[in-house]
Amino acid sequence: MTNLFRAGLVLLALGTLLACEGSPDIDRAAYEREAQAYSVEILRDPFGVPYIYGPRNADVAFGLGYANAEDDFKTIQETVWAVRGRLGERQGRDAAVLDYIVSLTRIWETVHAKINSDEVSDDARAVAKAYADAVNLYAARHPEQVWAETLPITAEDIFAGILFKQPLFFRIDTELLSLIEADEDDDKTAMAEGAQKLASRLTGVPMGSNAMAVAAPRSEDGHTRLFVNSHQPFEGPVAWYEARLKSGEGIDLIGGTFPGFPMIGHGVGPNLGWAFTVNVPDLVDIYELTINPDNEDQYELDGEWVDFEKSEARLRVKILGPIKWTVKQEVLWSKHGPALRTEKGVYAVRYPGMDDMRSLDQYIAMNSAQTYGEWLDAMRIAAVPSFNAIYADKTGTIAYHHNSRMPKRKSEAGIDWTGTVPGNRSDLIWQGDYGFDAVPKVERPASGYVFSSNNTPFTATDGPDNARIEDMPDTQAFEMHMTNRAHRQLETYGADPSITREEFIAYKFDLCFSKKSQLADQIQKIINAEFDDPDLIKGQKMLAEWDMCTQKTNTAAALAVYSILDIIRAEVKLKPWPDIIDGYKKAVPYLIKHFGKLDVEWQVVMRIIRGETDMGLDGGPDILRAIYDTDGPRDDHRLHAVVGDTLIQLADWDTDGALNLVTIHQFGSASQVPGSPHYDDQVPLFVDHKFKPTYLDRDDIEAAASRVYEPVKAE
Repeated sequence: MTNLFRAGLVLLALGTLLACEGSPDIDRAAYEREAQAYSVEILRDPFGVPYIYGPRNADVAFGLGYANAEDDFKTIQETVWAVRGRLGERQGRDAAVLDYIVSLTRIWETVHAKINSDEVSDDARAVAKAYADAVNLYAARHPEQVWAETLPITAEDIFAGILFKQPLFFRIDTELLSLIEADEDDDKTAMAEGAQKLASRLTGVPMGSNAMAVAAPRSEDGHTRLFVNSHQPFEGPVAWYEARLKSGEGIDLIGGTFPGFPMIGHGVGPNLGWAFTVNVPDLVDIYELTINPDNEDQYELDGEWVDFEKSEARLRVKILGPIKWTVKQEVLWSKHGPALRTEKGVYAVRYPGMDDMRSLDQYIAMNSAQTYGEWLDAMRIAAVPSFNAIYADKTGTIAYHHNSRMPKRKSEAGIDWTGTVPGNRSDLIWQGDYGFDAVPKVERPASGYVFSSNNTPFTATDGPDNARIEDMPDTQAFEMHMTNRAHRQLETYGADPSITREEFIAYKFDLCFSKKSQLADQIQKIINAEFDDPDLIKGQKMLAEWDMCTQKTNTAAALAVYSILDIIRAEVKLKPWPDIIDGYKKAVPYLIKHFGKLDVEWQVVMRIIRGETDMGLDGGPDILRAIYDTDGPRDDHRLHAVVGDTLIQLADWDTDGALNLVTIHQFGSASQVPGSPHYDDQVPLFVDHKFKPTYLDRDDIEAAASRVYEPVKAE
């Protein structure tokens, strides 16, 4: 990939002609005619959230596509270019590395080969096409927002987007980019790090998520409650968009979805709900290949030389302004999967779901499920390779499932599946996985409580019902760590045998670090250190007296968090943690220089900013009230919330099974439309831990709606 960057430098030196973009030529009438196939109505609630009703699943997918395009066409369009492997044309060399990954992983070959096969249902094809048709309709009506060559968006784009994003959540990008990196080549390393940052923007990992549920044995009033609390970027391709879908074919759900995705990702309906959190078990395997010394295009397998399947990626890269350059890059495929030549050797990568097109069918089934059994049947499709799931329903059933497609690897002395595996044996190329029912789970626990905060799957409740690692295959590698949020789950919910609704909410917004957390260990290193500088000694005393919490008015939290900023950045990049003492020695003079003192109130430095809205926040990194700035401090020397708590749902089923559902979003429904009243109207509620109502009955939303319209009718 180094040649890609060098080609750009050559291009500039030679003064190659500019590649200018023309304005898109859009046949609006054709897209208007296509839209007449759908029957859908959108009702916007007082906060602009779309409630979408239609007779078919395809109709509500069309409505979702149109509503999301109204509120964030910019991100949908960017996502389409990313999954087409053309983002480098817009965002330069870092994005071009991701474009290469699109080619390397054969996403489009899979889509073209399987979209019309029996692997994909007619319903899934119709849903994907409907969503694409809706975005096309919006774009045709607003051509000034459209990049040349964006239209038409197709069902293939939708399926490719799913194939592209899913493995990023269990960090396939990290594995591939680690092979691209090379210390002796600064250009390549810089490109890989830039691509990693873009990939993190596409997935939101590894910042984490929370989910928790209690049932009658644990709730003071016998209610069943669920918090859906994924931690995502505040904007971008995986920022939550809230919507209600209700179709005559069975979909009935309020929840969050991502730009370019035609179903609810997780959410709550009248009968049940579920929340996903990211898990990162070892699903990706790296094979070291032995190359034929007489033919670099062959690798050894079972004592024979086998030809790579070779193709060529043509990467068009933005160099400067409108200047672009097309770079040709080799693409290799082995029996194991995609392969890469690196300065350290040739490696192949294998991961579950590489060519699985059934994910949209699974999401449609999950969106349509009305009982725990139906939801389990949907999950058993197992086309969603990872994510922990916390489930709850109106019957009082709660459950935890460590959903992950664990490969059926060969168990053999000397083979370490967490490291690099020999690539010269076909018996090490695993086929299939253990299935949804074989991984850790907790169903209807005696404790009446389940949770996930990106911690080990063997601690999902506080009772006797946790799964045991001893029961798992020895070739599997699960997360074994406890996040601060997991420790605080057990110190709040887990310490309370009879939880009221108020306590259920208060514990979710807990603001403290556990004394068992890694941060506590880091702060103790500062407290135990010896300093001569009086400012360092003063800060040391402050931290020794700190209550380990992040209330708005807390005067030691800023010093603690600024001291760990380099650690947070390393965590984002999955790099080793730097020395906390070095971070502390930077934080003390920084706060004094820019704020005039060390005991700065947390709300002064931790801000949520949207348009003209600029408010102080509580919470912080790895807090149950999760708030992160992964790039700060900013030019104003403060921290700006960019990742963490976003769309939060609180579901409460009473003893008769009736649902009360409230939600909150960090910005608003139209978070990418600065002129909209819903650009930032939810920020004050979000800051104060408040929620807004939802409308489960059609009569209620009709009475409350701020706008009612049929998008297929011309404006």
